[in-house]
Amino acid sequence: MNHEETIAELAKALAHISDALPRVEIQLNLYHTDEMQALVLELYHVIIRFYSRAISWYRKGKISHFFEAVIRPFPLHFKELLNEVNDSSRKIEKLAAVMAQLELRKMHEVTQQTSQGQTDIMAMLTQLRKLMIGKGNPCQERALC
Repeated sequence: MNHEETIAELAKALAHISDALPRVEIQLNLYHTDEMQALVLELYHVIIRFYSRAISWYRKGKISHFFEAVIRPFPLHFKELLNEVNDSSRKIEKLAAVMAQLELRKMHEVTQQTSQGQTDIMAMLTQLRKLMIGKGNPCQERALC
């Protein structure tokens, strides 16, 4: 891989990282737990290592780039860190998905409890109506009960 191709690959990698960061920030804000913070910290650590390696590469001259292209081509020099970035991002997304499922489950339980409460209230109202009708309540004729 020549110098221009390496620069193009680095640019793609940086764009990929910049695309992932807003999603990570949203997920961290939605699910601000210790586990999520640890995963985001891990991701930032890998990104900083990637940036450090990229800056180091950019600072070297073209002759060094030529030799590194032979000795340590882009896939060997940067691909491992890019894979770590992807793995860390996936871990964050998976945790966010699990936490969303947990929230959904809790909402389902609250909905069931609310529904049961409404059913109980309706049953009590029905019993109250029967009691009122049984006592010869005048509202029976006017359909007020």
